[in-house]
Amino acid sequence: MARYELTTTLTADPDALFARLSETARLPEHVSEVTGAEPVGPAHTGDVPDGDARLRVAADVGGVRRVAEVRVATDPAGRAAVWRTLGPGGHRGRLYVTDAAPGDVRVTVTVETGGPDDPRLRAALDHALGALHRRYRPQARRRRSLRTDRWPAPVNGGRATHRAVVSG
Repeated sequence: MARYELTTTLTADPDALFARLSETARLPEHVSEVTGAEPVGPAHTGDVPDGDARLRVAADVGGVRRVAEVRVATDPAGRAAVWRTLGPGGHRGRLYVTDAAPGDVRVTVTVETGGPDDPRLRAALDHALGALHRRYRPQARRRRSLRTDRWPAPVNGGRATHRAVVSG
């Protein structure tokens, strides 16, 4: 089993940022491998509580098109979202948006897979948080006008990191 956790600090309104990140139609904007995400069935079905959604997510993973059904639950008041891929070989994840320094928010994404460490998944997560970081740079980094096309590595000070814990 592999576990990845990435954290970055951004300058944004926390509620507005969470609303944007948890809007399922925007999933392809945040994860470059995702080519589409559409609801499956009505918004509320017998096995999915109110506030939850079932999606059919299409992705291009290493040149191979994959489609999976994903269950997503959001808690706007707690600025948290959890998801899991239904079926074999799936994964589950969590997204949290929390307050950081005044005017800044911390975004933490955790993903667990049933398989071994996957460099493509790690790269996709790095890319997704990197794009957010470039769009919503923390105030301190904006004042320095530091421009970079590379995603910074280790966490703290507005930088992102990934930790892959592989076991089993």
